[in-house]
Amino acid sequence: MKCPKCGEVFDDKTICPNCNEPLTDENIETAGKEPAEEVKPQAENASETKSEGESAESAAAETEAKPEQEIKPAKKAVKPAADKKHFNVKKTASGLITVFKNLSPLKKAIACACAALAVFLIVFGIWYAAGVSSTKKTLMQDWVLVEQNNNVYIRTLVFEKDKAEFCFESRFAWLNNTIAVYEYKVVFPSRVKFKTDGFSKTVKIDFSEDKQSFTITPALSGDDESQTFKAIEKDRRYIWK
Repeated sequence: MKCPKCGEVFDDKTICPNCNEPLTDENIETAGKEPAEEVKPQAENASETKSEGESAESAAAETEAKPEQEIKPAKKAVKPAADKKHFNVKKTASGLITVFKNLSPLKKAIACACAALAVFLIVFGIWYAAGVSSTKKTLMQDWVLVEQNNNVYIRTLVFEKDKAEFCFESRFAWLNNTIAVYEYKVVFPSRVKFKTDGFSKTVKIDFSEDKQSFTITPALSGDDESQTFKAIEKDRRYIWK
């Protein structure tokens, strides 16, 4: 017989000799039976383990099945362009005036002189460029030397882009000849520099009001004090009529 309380095994008695537990039919029957093992929780644990394994396998299969996605570089955030500040002429002028007022008398005088010089150089540069361009444009034609008309020959000065030809022409074509070929450069609105082998001369040019004639001082050729040329047409036939 086995005690239901302490588990002591003994012969037939009504009281347990170890713990003095009274023995009845009910507790003797209960002590004779071993408690059944709980199978259900183990089954549940096995089921959960199985489901976790299946989930891991399915996740691995899905990972292998899916193609590798292209990793696109993150787009840089584009900062909005800053608003351009408009140049405030009035504010700038006011600031310059304030600075000028705070200068000493000597610095004011120097500032005024520098400003006047800058204005002069700008005006002079514009006048010079315009004058040189106008002189060169006016010269780009044929000119004849004004001299005593003998109806036999003329001397012409023909300007091209970078050179000028001084020529002898007559009613007899076989007598025509080039006296000299000059390289020329307009160095000032009223000054032209002529240059050839062993010869260089800067002359003053005065145009008439209608730009149809000009006077060179000193003379381009010979010992004359000056020479006057007038515009002629390229067709010389009318001269010899």
